[in-house]
Amino acid sequence: PTGAARCAACSGANFGADLRAEHHIQRLGTTHMEPVLRVTSASATPGTVRRGHGLHVQISTDLRRQAAPLSALRITLVGPALAGQRAAIRVLAPTLLPFRLTHVRGAHTLSARSSTTTDLDFTLGAKQLSHAALFSLVDTAVEAGDPVFLIELLCECDGTGTMPLAQIPTRASLIRASLSAGGDASIVAPGGVPASLARQADRQRRGSVLRSLYIWLRWWVWALAYTALCSALCVAPAPTLAWLPARASGGLLLKGQADLAPGGLSPLARVLPPVPASPHAAFVLGGLAQRVEAAMAAAAASDNGTAAVPALPEAVPPLLKRAAGLVGRAALSLDELRAVEARLHEVEHQRGVIARVGGAFTFINLVWLLSIVGIAVSVGPSLVHALTPLREQLLRL
Repeated sequence: PTGAARCAACSGANFGADLRAEHHIQRLGTTHMEPVLRVTSASATPGTVRRGHGLHVQISTDLRRQAAPLSALRITLVGPALAGQRAAIRVLAPTLLPFRLTHVRGAHTLSARSSTTTDLDFTLGAKQLSHAALFSLVDTAVEAGDPVFLIELLCECDGTGTMPLAQIPTRASLIRASLSAGGDASIVAPGGVPASLARQADRQRRGSVLRSLYIWLRWWVWALAYTALCSALCVAPAPTLAWLPARASGGLLLKGQADLAPGGLSPLARVLPPVPASPHAAFVLGGLAQRVEAAMAAAAASDNGTAAVPALPEAVPPLLKRAAGLVGRAALSLDELRAVEARLHEVEHQRGVIARVGGAFTFINLVWLLSIVGIAVSVGPSLVHALTPLREQLLRL
């Protein structure tokens, strides 16, 4: 005789066979939580919301174990549902699950305080999941051994928190058969929910600190590492490029600037007009500019103005080379040297392209930028959360 038959407390006429078994499971101290709805059948058909996209799921139930209002319906996968899939899918899917369900037929009945059972009807990937991709995923899982996995619907219950709404043990082959038959074949695997999958669903539902930390690191570790690398390149570009492996600095991870070295140019300084960086450099540059102009005047006087395009005297190129070193350039033309005075005048009066570009990176402007980002990050989700009930009401209309 089974344990349920030996249980005197549930052998009366007030208990059906299934409820006696459930009562006995709770009496023996089994830890896994029973779902709110008992599933009798389920089927899958290609979605029709958007042509050629979506997976339409229909679930029939005959028992509701919780009379409290239920909301926030979500769906998740338990077990080897991603067997055989690409590594990117196996890595990203757990971080995206559980997936929130919208436009669920039957959700209004669940949101009422009642023990009335209801059938569920919804479409997954209505506009994003193409039928070709859907059948490809199913075929891959079948070829990987067609293991049994669990489709679990979750909900939020007042005063109880997250709890299982419905559990469907299935195989990829059953889903493929139901899709091919237009929903006439059931996707529910015979034998009920395996105990191992039920325990795994409970652990997955409860979560843990290590799992939360793992998901947090999976999302943020590369972003933080990239931010640290960019900060190091900004503060000390030459030592950072020297520390990186040759393949990384050669273009595998980033494309370093060939002229970035102590005393070299940054990309921003290369496109801005040349100006001296210190008063001493400006003083020396003025002397060099005076000597260049004197050499150019002497050359013009010796030619008596006969040359259409006067050539640079021999004394000018060495002077221009020294001037280039004062403004941090590899080379400096005569026109650029003559324009330094006008550029310095613009810098002193906070005008010109140099003042505008430099002003964009001032401390105050950076603080404003960070403040705008912080406001967007904090206020944006709050507005979405506040307007979600209004959106749901409009969708019901």
